Amino acid sequence: MHPDQTTYTTEHFERIYELAEKLIADGNAYVDGTTQEVMREEGMLGTESKDRNNTMERNRELFALIEEGIGGGIRNQRYWHNSKD
Repeated sequence: MHPDQTTYTTEHFERIYELAEKLIADGNAYVDGTTQEVMREEGMLGTESKDRNNTMERNRELFALIEEGIGGGIRNQRYWHNSKD
């Protein structure tokens, strides 16, 4: 099996970023500051993240921190972009 073409995520980052912004604006995604351990535990228990119901404005603020490359973000945590089911 051979791929038709090899591409790299960095080649499409601008478009991916635009789609992430749209998902947040439409209320279909949020930025999550939950640690990996807590996220795993919440997933096993079926518990929603504390960040799941943040306002669109708050999600945009947090997403801007990701864009600025502030790895520590607020409270020295990492933030993730998650889709809502």
